[in-house]
Amino acid sequence: MDYLNALKWEDPERTTAKIRKRVSELMADEEVACCWSGKKLMAPNYAIDHAFPFARWPNNDLWNLLPTKTQINAKKSDKLPTGLKLSSSRELIVHWWKQGWQHDKNEFFSQANLALPNLRPDNTNFDDVFEAFMLQRDRIKALQQLEDW
Repeated sequence: MDYLNALKWEDPERTTAKIRKRVSELMADEEVACCWSGKKLMAPNYAIDHAFPFARWPNNDLWNLLPTKTQINAKKSDKLPTGLKLSSSRELIVHWWKQGWQHDKNEFFSQANLALPNLRPDNTNFDDVFEAFMLQRDRIKALQQLEDW
């Protein structure tokens, strides 16, 4: 079924509603940190960042949407994080994925395993997703020459 869904042609719509809802649920009981700065997010003053800019790579998958400080998201805009920026944010991003999607691993890993390179269809390792995330960043940079952030 996941494979059939992946083959469907869709005109994607930029949406972060599911992630905003999840962040709000989590904030009721625990801290949620900005994936780029590590600073505590405060409702309602946070944003959901498309790590890989939606304008250039329309993807609303759970692994591509990261909670961030509003000011950081505005500054990043449609720029692509550098490899160094991603590497230095690895712990924060993987922590968010585990915090946000541990309860909904099937959707998270189905999306990641279908969209990102070098992942097996049965992968359930967040660190493997991060490695593929880094590789996809390099591919997008090489193909589209996006401005670095």
